[in-house]
Amino acid sequence: MQMALPLPSSPALDLIGNDSLQDWEVIGGGGFGQIHKARHIKWRFDVAIKLLHYDDGSSTFLLKEVKNMQKGGSPHVVRILGVYQGCPPSPSRGLSSQLGIVMELMKIGSLATLQASLSGPPPWPLAFRLAHQIALGINFLHNLPQPLLHRDLKPNNVLLDDNLNAKLTDFGLAEVSHSVLKTSREEPGKEGGTLSYMPPEAFESSYEPTRATDIYSYGILLWSIFTGKEPYYADNPHLQSSMVRFRVPMGDRPPLEAVDRDQAGGLGEMVDLMVNCWDQQPSNRPRFLDCLTVTERTYERHKQSINDVVHQVLLKLEEERMRRQEEERMRRQEEEERERQEDDRMRRQKEEEERERQKTGLAHLRIVLVGKTGAGKSATGNTILGGEGFKEDSSPESVTVQCEKQSGEVDGRKIDVIDTPGLFDTSVTIEKMKCELERCFYMSVPGPHVFLLVIRLGRFTPEEQNTVKWIQENFGEEASKYTMVLFTGGDQLRKKSVEQFVGESVNLQNLISKCGGGYHSVINDSDSSANPDQIPELLKKIEEMVTRNGGQHYTNEMYQEVQRKIEEEEERKREEERKKKEEEMKKQEEAIRKREEEVRREEEMKREEELRRIEEERQEERRKMEEERQEERRKTEEETRKMEEERQEERRKMEEERRKMEEERGKMEEERRKRSRRNWFERVLNL
Repeated sequence: MQMALPLPSSPALDLIGNDSLQDWEVIGGGGFGQIHKARHIKWRFDVAIKLLHYDDGSSTFLLKEVKNMQKGGSPHVVRILGVYQGCPPSPSRGLSSQLGIVMELMKIGSLATLQASLSGPPPWPLAFRLAHQIALGINFLHNLPQPLLHRDLKPNNVLLDDNLNAKLTDFGLAEVSHSVLKTSREEPGKEGGTLSYMPPEAFESSYEPTRATDIYSYGILLWSIFTGKEPYYADNPHLQSSMVRFRVPMGDRPPLEAVDRDQAGGLGEMVDLMVNCWDQQPSNRPRFLDCLTVTERTYERHKQSINDVVHQVLLKLEEERMRRQEEERMRRQEEEERERQEDDRMRRQKEEEERERQKTGLAHLRIVLVGKTGAGKSATGNTILGGEGFKEDSSPESVTVQCEKQSGEVDGRKIDVIDTPGLFDTSVTIEKMKCELERCFYMSVPGPHVFLLVIRLGRFTPEEQNTVKWIQENFGEEASKYTMVLFTGGDQLRKKSVEQFVGESVNLQNLISKCGGGYHSVINDSDSSANPDQIPELLKKIEEMVTRNGGQHYTNEMYQEVQRKIEEEEERKREEERKKKEEEMKKQEEAIRKREEEVRREEEMKREEELRRIEEERQEERRKMEEERQEERRKTEEETRKMEEERQEERRKMEEERRKMEEERGKMEEERRKRSRRNWFERVLNL
């Protein structure tokens, strides 16, 4: 039993179920769920229903959005009409019960829808009115008794009524400003809004949303309104996300040159407001009350023409809607016409195939049996013809050593069966096999309709894996179109079907995929009545293969062409071998020449090295002799210096002795003078 949704308190909201709604239609969607349009039976007008799923806390998310939207009361905030709980006609994600918000329906859609329909920005009077009305709506939220932050302001969350008036919606991220939670840094943008409209501080770990958050988003939204473009647009969403995360915190903003300030009166003032709103510092951004002063003044300058502009835009939107409807109608017609033509083509093709089948008839069928020794080719030939024309033996040695032809009539159809020697038989030389292949074509003139590649059910050998390659090498690439795999020993499968057997072997599947005729299985039993349908079914498959090949058989000309190509290939290989040998001879001669050159260079290098060594030895000897001469000269000079010093010392000593003698002489002379004066005084005194 479905539990009733706990609705928020006053004002009371209607709980709306399926019995009140009809004519459901999906008009949008996203990760949260889907947006539906439905007709309320009692109210007699269409409503919008935003559905959410019972997963990952979606019910809590919805109740929070209901509570936030209930705080409306502004003509510029979408009005909530009730809460839906029930099972929509086509529940998304396979869920049977969903929750939803029932809101007033905005038939025009969102501002983003308008921009897409106009392929650019709206006319200036309408752009200024939208800017003013959005500012009125956000200002209303910011000035509630408990101020509410929107936190995800962007064109998709601005809806337009029938007269193109703006109304804010999508309050799933809105929070009461005094109790907001920090935005998760693990997934920026998931809980904090849309990346292109998030402020630079939102990329910081300590970020908490404030009024300045909505003001910044409003500035980016103004740029989008004035240009009709998405900010920071890039073809790769991951590149756009990385660009925003890196550029916005660095101060980058949408280009101002995209807005010509002189295009409309007051636009320059609006551009200045836009720049102030997206200021890097939250404290420098204006309040919405300040924004309203500018937006109201600008809108008043263009208000007199707003009705005409709105009328023109609505006409254009209606034309666009009619054009899309016409394109959709034409697309459906073209699709129906393509389907009809395809049906006619398939019908004509089937009729043509049927006529071709009847026309071809294949009254004379030529079959060539190929396969490894012991696969049961001869027994298969007898089974096809219903006789014992081919010799059979269970010996491991090849029973068929040369091509053999047997003919018969099956279901009123003449059939020639040509048996060939076993492939990869070591007792058969390559030349012998070539001769037998030529005999095979002479026996099947004008050419075989099918090559039956006979394989015994059981172990699938590497040789058999290369059989198709052998056929293509000897009969040409075209031969694979005329080849069918025929399994023998079908009774060994017991309860398993041949399809199951093939499905269990990748190698078999690869082999069959290379054959244009598919595959079939037979039981080579002498009692044909035990399996009456196996040969008619085989012939039918062969006939279908021939029809696919345009009713043509493999021709002798094809074989001759293949043989010519083989001979040309062999001649080419011989020529390549000859050239290769010549090239090898040239390489050997070049190697010998290079070796001789290397030996010569080595000998020259050795001679040069020897001469250099001898010269170095001579230089060393000269250096040593020079050093010895220098040493002798130094010693001689040293001895000369010492002798000079000795002479100087002798001279100094002699000079010292002479000086002393002079001093002695002076002293003696002084003594003599003193005695002389004393004697003189004595004489004087004596007188």
